[in-house]
Amino acid sequence: MWLDLLFFLLAGGLLTGVCVRYCTIAWILWRNGVHTIGVVVNNERTDSDSGTTFHPVIAFHDQQGNRVVCQPFVSTNEKRPVGQKLPVLYLAHKPEIMYPQEGWHLILALLSNWILLVIGLSFLTGVVFVALRSA
Repeated sequence: MWLDLLFFLLAGGLLTGVCVRYCTIAWILWRNGVHTIGVVVNNERTDSDSGTTFHPVIAFHDQQGNRVVCQPFVSTNEKRPVGQKLPVLYLAHKPEIMYPQEGWHLILALLSNWILLVIGLSFLTGVVFVALRSA
């Protein structure tokens, strides 16, 4: 019984935590992000049972003039053409945390992670049911 409780608690906490982390990063970027222009230099492809996702590799210059090459913190379903210029939001103190700022793309990418939140909260609800069943 305690192992069931621990499993539900850990699984729910982990999945919910991942979703909250993505939302927190998005909020901080939206509120405090530095705007610049980046260029797509590559695309990293990931194939899975649920489909193909892409992580574009984007190069840009930060406020100090340093060239930063990194990937957005969330993936997209579309492959970006190499050489495409994109508006980018990044954190001044941590420029590797960035995302292309294109309309609703950031919000849609975060909403696609809603399943993590639903599953995480389901596991946390399972903790309550396991605890009540044992009482």
